[in-house]
Amino acid sequence: MKHSSDTSTGNDADLKSGFYGIFNDSYPPILDGVTLTVENYVRWLMAKGRTPCVVTPSNPVRDESACEVLRYFSLPIRSRKPYRYGYPKLDPFIWKRLRSTDFRLVHAHCPFSSGRLAVYVKEKLHVPLIGTFHSKYRDDLMHSLKHFPWMVDSVMERILDFFNSCDEVWIPQAQVEETVREYGFKGPLTVVENGNDMASMVKGGLQEYKLAAKRELGIPEGRLSLLFVGQHIWEKGLDIVVESLRQLGDEIDFCMNFIGTGYAAEEIARRVASYGLSDRVTFHGVISDRKVLSCYYAAADLFLFPSFYDNVDGNSGNSASRIDGLGSCERRAKRVPCREKRIGARRGCEESCRRPRQDQECRSVGKRYPCQKLGECGGGGYRPLRHSDFFLV
Repeated sequence: MKHSSDTSTGNDADLKSGFYGIFNDSYPPILDGVTLTVENYVRWLMAKGRTPCVVTPSNPVRDESACEVLRYFSLPIRSRKPYRYGYPKLDPFIWKRLRSTDFRLVHAHCPFSSGRLAVYVKEKLHVPLIGTFHSKYRDDLMHSLKHFPWMVDSVMERILDFFNSCDEVWIPQAQVEETVREYGFKGPLTVVENGNDMASMVKGGLQEYKLAAKRELGIPEGRLSLLFVGQHIWEKGLDIVVESLRQLGDEIDFCMNFIGTGYAAEEIARRVASYGLSDRVTFHGVISDRKVLSCYYAAADLFLFPSFYDNVDGNSGNSASRIDGLGSCERRAKRVPCREKRIGARRGCEESCRRPRQDQECRSVGKRYPCQKLGECGGGGYRPLRHSDFFLV
């Protein structure tokens, strides 16, 4: 396995010819971590003078894009709203459009319909294909195909075929290799970490920016500001979040912001209402404005992320096989406060909260570490957070 970094200068005129194909099964108006990664590729390819072309399933909700987008026939996935599944075989036009597009190389971020189209382009136009491993596909399939569990192994074989068809396979963190190997891929892997633009949005000092964000959102001093950003699915451990909020009750002055969407969003909102927390918990849906999203990150005292799906600390336990969500990367870019893992009191709290379904112990986090202390890092003050700096509730 090797690590890769960008060393190009953007001055080579030959590199600017042709399209850089970016294939993914989701693209705005659908927003998730992989979509944001694709958007970052588009943004920075254009900034370097390249010409990206996104290939993705069609969507009845139109969204403006800065680059050319080739869409193909799709239908909604009922169990994973608002996602859609592409059916290129039912689209008589996409194949010719792909063959007639001057692709220089193609990069697929999904092994499903868009990934198969990327393999088609590779074979027809003889261009290199990169495939990035973004998700725990078996877990996704076990939910989507819960009524047809016998299909999971068959689809996983097709996923493995896709990655075996790639000239290079990229992973966003080194610890993801364990999952890839479990799926049966034996080829070489290259670590290419996902970037994000959150840190660049901070103007002036970080502390001043965070205080200004709280004022803008109307969060009074002393109120504990909690945040979750990501897919609203049970695999993210959101039942633990909601139960912990219920147990906090009136003991702590807090506000909670949920940002994102997913199949469990309506049920989560119903639970919050039934617990009488609607005045302190806000569901924002998808926030596509990056500056607004940056404001919520900056105003947060604590990022809640008890996910059984994503990686939270690649250096601990069996979590090495999980995948670090882009939300956690963005959270670190804003340095949402957490206590240093090596501090004894912090360690005990963290370890107790890692035990699955321990809502009672999770509640004690807010009691032991009120918002004015959550920002303490070792000897005081903020410092750049490492990957291990993840306060899990």
